[in-house]
Amino acid sequence: EQMITLWIRISNDYEAAMNMKLEHEREEIKQVIIDAFIKVGSLKGTTIDIYQREIIPKTISLIVLNVDVLTQQILIESLISSFKEEYNIYSLNVFFELETFINPQVNKRKIFILLFDKLTKYINNKENGSQSKINALEYIPTHFDKINSIVSDIVNKTLNNEKLVEQTVS
Repeated sequence: EQMITLWIRISNDYEAAMNMKLEHEREEIKQVIIDAFIKVGSLKGTTIDIYQREIIPKTISLIVLNVDVLTQQILIESLISSFKEEYNIYSLNVFFELETFINPQVNKRKIFILLFDKLTKYINNKENGSQSKINALEYIPTHFDKINSIVSDIVNKTLNNEKLVEQTVS
């Protein structure tokens, strides 16, 4: 009995150490991807047009081809985090369409919260000229129904999760 207890304890400690190591490696990989995207985004000549014609399609093909949940999550978050907010605004349709192709286990809530945070940052940034803000803001209403649907899904899932927790506790 003591040997089994010791074995279980060693196994659990080993699994915990491996999980921590794996998580650390994933964070390092995520940072490398973000850094690479930031370098591409800061190159002279990188425009919204190049972002939409070259960068997004190549990245999306990688995302769709790789069905691993974590890889898809990291690539999408890195793409959103690394490029200018304005690029994300003019590419909303791509992110909304991508939702149907990614693994259902990907945390879409986290992705869209990140995307909406970037949009809010752009709108609140005083350095962006009012004309570019107006142009970007005119683009958003074309996707209002999809944004509303996503926000509703996020709220409903959050409420359902809270109800499940309450039922489990009761």
